[in-house]
Order: sequence, then structure tokens, then C-alpha cells
Amino acid sequence: MSVLTTGSICQAALPNDVFACLIERFACPGRGVAVLDADGAIVVSTYAEALLTQAVETNAAAITAGARECVDVSCVSWPASRVRTCAFIHRERGSVHCVIVLVCHDSVAEQTLAHEAQLMRLTLGDLMRMHTSTQEIDSLSTQLSNTYEELSLIYRLSSGMKVNRETREFFRQACMDVMNVVNVRGMGVVLRTTNETPLASLYGELTLPSNVLAPLATELMKQLDAKRQALLINDMTARPDFAFVSTRARQLLAVPLERDGELLGVLFCVDKAGADFDTVDAKLLASIANEAAIYLENAKLFQDVRELLMGLMHSLVSAVDAKDAYTCGHSERVALIARELATVAGLPTQIVERVYMSGLLHDVGKIGVPEAVLQKPGKLNDEEFALMKQHPDIGARILRDVRQLGDIIPGVLHHHERWDGSGYPANLQGNDIPILGRLICLADCFDAMTSNRTYRRALPFEVAMLEIRKNAGLQFDPELAEAFIRIGEVRLRELTSGHHEQASRLIAEHRSLRVA
Repeated sequence: MSVLTTGSICQAALPNDVFACLIERFACPGRGVAVLDADGAIVVSTYAEALLTQAVETNAAAITAGARECVDVSCVSWPASRVRTCAFIHRERGSVHCVIVLVCHDSVAEQTLAHEAQLMRLTLGDLMRMHTSTQEIDSLSTQLSNTYEELSLIYRLSSGMKVNRETREFFRQACMDVMNVVNVRGMGVVLRTTNETPLASLYGELTLPSNVLAPLATELMKQLDAKRQALLINDMTARPDFAFVSTRARQLLAVPLERDGELLGVLFCVDKAGADFDTVDAKLLASIANEAAIYLENAKLFQDVRELLMGLMHSLVSAVDAKDAYTCGHSERVALIARELATVAGLPTQIVERVYMSGLLHDVGKIGVPEAVLQKPGKLNDEEFALMKQHPDIGARILRDVRQLGDIIPGVLHHHERWDGSGYPANLQGNDIPILGRLICLADCFDAMTSNRTYRRALPFEVAMLEIRKNAGLQFDPELAEAFIRIGEVRLRELTSGHHEQASRLIAEHRSLRVA
């Protein structure tokens, strides 16, 4: 039978830190500490001089039997070995876990050794309670740390749930955040679309080709639509319905994105590092899916409201166009050109979006201008021009009570201001002109020059571009004029071609009605 030293302590007998405290307190030259398992085999000993070691090794079974029969400490002298031992049972959960032996030469009085053994027994009880408490504290600390990370993750997701945020960007960031907490090779989202094919995205180090990701998305939607609960698979090879993906991934955890009984999509993780997916992972992912589903529902409502607003705006623009066939499509073209100019100039996304809406409505005030003035074939006289100059103010007054459009009114009100200060209605100059006004001014003038009007034919694009360059710093913001030139004729034709054709058809219809 081999006798182990403290360098190879068996953790199953006593925790390392507990045994280390015992030997530090009770072992010394001439006195050793040994641990026997429930069957009397030596698990570990320290300061094991040959005589002491041999005595414990030879009498291990008898020492264990004596300890079992004794309710306290069993002290025995072994004359043949000139050794004395004191042993006691250490129990865990009511069962014999091991036998602790204090061994020394028989020159030590039995009463002294028994007192030391009693003290060691009490010390062991305290050490085990401390060890258990430490483990519980460590476990609680780990749980608190994990809970904090999970709460922080959900907070970050909630903070990013802005309804005007692009859906793809929201889920990309959400998946990246979750992967940092759950530690998976890949995470993705499947979203229901208006057609039969769901939209799927996958992020992380794991990549799946489209011919695998697409059927995976379809299968996940089908299964979670039928059974609205977490799908947890730790062995993909055991699932025939996922055989097509089992060569690329081992594990899968998927939860539904659901609101008011409607399945909006699926959130899923693939291949957890070094462990199986469990119910804790499922609960965390379900919490995240609940937050994401709220975002999806709100984003859908926002999109519906936005489409309603845009529909009303287009209807209003159509009402303006109906007053003058020669300007049909003008507002839409100005909106498209102004948005392109803002993009090329490197302006923030918010301005790019709002300049389009401002461009759509920039001439809405012409509803208040007499048709005779709008459709006059010749040059306007001073009185008529004064009426025409009122349309920016009229447009601003029409829109001022619509709170959601408040930030686009500067473009409607100031798109006829000039860089040199000679424009109207406020004679603003340079950078005092709001950025929306400067953008729409360029787009408005370009479209006016390249469109047929009652008093002249459309100018060629290249001529209009020369006029833009010539009037940079006079009528137009010079930096924006330079950006406008960079758009190029090809792109400008792409933006305006369909609208010019629509205007030409409407003009022809008006002429035919007049002839009739």
C-alpha cells in the first residue's frame, strides 16, 4: 500500500485548503496526520516517518474499525510498533466520509494525544463549515456576476431600442452583445417577411452558406410557429430534421420572437463553447427575445405611421402638382436630388432623411398662389411675382401645426434664399441660411433649369451644371455646389428620368383636354 504525501492530496477525501490547515496546526516532526477512506485505505498522510507510516499502514483496517465503534475519539497504542494513534470519523450528509488519524510515538501520553485529537476534530468541523460557506459565497458571487452581465445586456438592448433605428443594425449589435455573454460560435435572427421566405442573418465566427442558412431559417420558423417555446438541441446529429446543418454545427438554441400571439421571428444561438446549452441559457435568450420582439412591434408601428405620413405628404404634393401640369413631379425630383446631394456632401443620416421630406413639401405653399399666376406662359409682372414670393411663408404656415414636421420647415421657408443675401423671404446670407434651405435651393434650381416650363424649354444637363458652377458663392453655397458637381450627370439622369416622363404625359393630357 502506497502512502501519499501532501503534494498529491486527494480532493475527494478532504478539500486541499482544509487538509493544509490541519497539517499546519497539528503535524510536526514525530507526529503525523493521515486520512483513511471509508474502507481503511490510506488516502494521504504528512510527516510520515517510516515508523509512523508503517504503523498506520499495517493497522489501517483496525484503526478504521475502532473509529467506527467509538462515538468520540478512538485512542489505541500499538506496542509492536511503539506507536500511538487517535482516530475519529468525519461524516458528510450523515454518512462516513473518511477517518482522520493523529499518529505519534508512544512516548507521548495518551491523554495528551487524545486532547490534540479532540481539538483537531473541532477544528476540522470549523474548517469544513468555513469551506462550505466560502463555496456558497463564491457560487453566489458567480451568480450575481452572471446576473449583472445579463441585466447589463438587457439594459443595453433596451437603450438601443429606438424605433427609427434600422432593424438589421439593431439585431447585429444585439447578437454581438449576447455572444460576449453566452460565449457561442454564432448567433442569428430570422424575421418573418411578407412573402413565404423568411429573412435570416448570422453573426460571429461561424458562417453558414445561403443554401444551409435559408432552409435552417424556414425550419426554425415552422417548428417555433407550431410550438412557441425554446428549442434546445445539444446533439444535432440526433435530429433528422436538422441533418442538413449537423456537419457544420453541433448545438442549437432557438427562441421565438413573439408579440400578442404573432410569431415575428426567431432568435438563435449555435455551438456553445466548452459546454452544453441549458435552461439558464434558454431563459436568458427568451428574455432578450422578449425585448427584441417589443422593438420589432414598435418599429413596425413606427413604419406604419411613417408610411401614413409619407402618403399624406405625397397626396399634398399631388394636390400642388395638379394646379400646374408643368411642375408635375417637380417636388419629388427636388426631394430625390436634395437627398443625394446631402449624401454626397457627407452630412449626417438624420439630415439626409429630413431633407427628402422637406424637398417633397418645399412648394406646398403654392396651394395659396392663384393658378393664373402659376400657369402664366410669359414672364410674371411685379404684382404676380409678389404673389409667387409668398409661397414659402404660406407653406411654413401650413406645416407649423404638425409637430412631427417642425424640423423640416426651415427648408420650406428658406429654399429661395441666396448665398449673397439677395434672396427671399428673409434675405439671409451665407451660413445663416439653414442647411435644409441651401440643399433644396440647389436641387430646386437644377430641376427648374432642366424641366420644361410654360415660358421656355428645358436646358441640357451640361448647361445646368455650368450654371451651378458659375453661381457658386453667389446664389449657392460654394461647398454644396462643389458636392453637387460630384454627383455627375449620369446619376442625376437616373434620379429624374422617370419623373420627367410622367410630367410629359400629364402635359400632353392637359393639352388634349384644352383642345377638346
